[in-house]
Amino acid sequence: MRPIMEEGVNKMQHSKGLFLFLTCLLVLLIPKGASAKDLGTVLEIALGQLVASDLENRFGVSQDPELHARVQNVALQLASLADRKGIDYKFRVLDSYEVNAYAVLGGSVYVNRGLLDALGPADDELAFALAHEITHIKEKHGVKQALLGMVASILLGKLDSRKTADAAALIAPLPPDFYSPPRLLWK
Repeated sequence: MRPIMEEGVNKMQHSKGLFLFLTCLLVLLIPKGASAKDLGTVLEIALGQLVASDLENRFGVSQDPELHARVQNVALQLASLADRKGIDYKFRVLDSYEVNAYAVLGGSVYVNRGLLDALGPADDELAFALAHEITHIKEKHGVKQALLGMVASILLGKLDSRKTADAAALIAPLPPDFYSPPRLLWK
């Protein structure tokens, strides 16, 4: 029984530390006179860096320079077409043989080695996959999904009051258009 309790205390201390870290990061990174929209982008980038770090630690980044060069050559052409101010797109290859790619909050795009192997040498399919991931970032799908998940957790009572207060403090400064609901298909 004791290890479970200690694990819960450690998780709670980690959450507090993470919240304090993000708060300090926001204070340090936000330029004087920044708007609420700028704050939302800075927060998105900070959270994205945490997710990106987790992905890189979990799967490892490929050390194959040819794979990275291939992805960079295709990706940089596409990223120049993405119209999202304040986001610098970064592209990396993960050392996973799963056929997948990931869009991370704040502009990081990851392509698994397995996807590159499955696509073969043609870059058209790679361009399609990268454009798909870039669109997720451009349209803030990850941000909206995270916020909807948080709201669902709050409504279902899955978050404790301390976590709910922390989440509310993170969401409150965001402008309304940052988390606007998705368009309805039948409209």
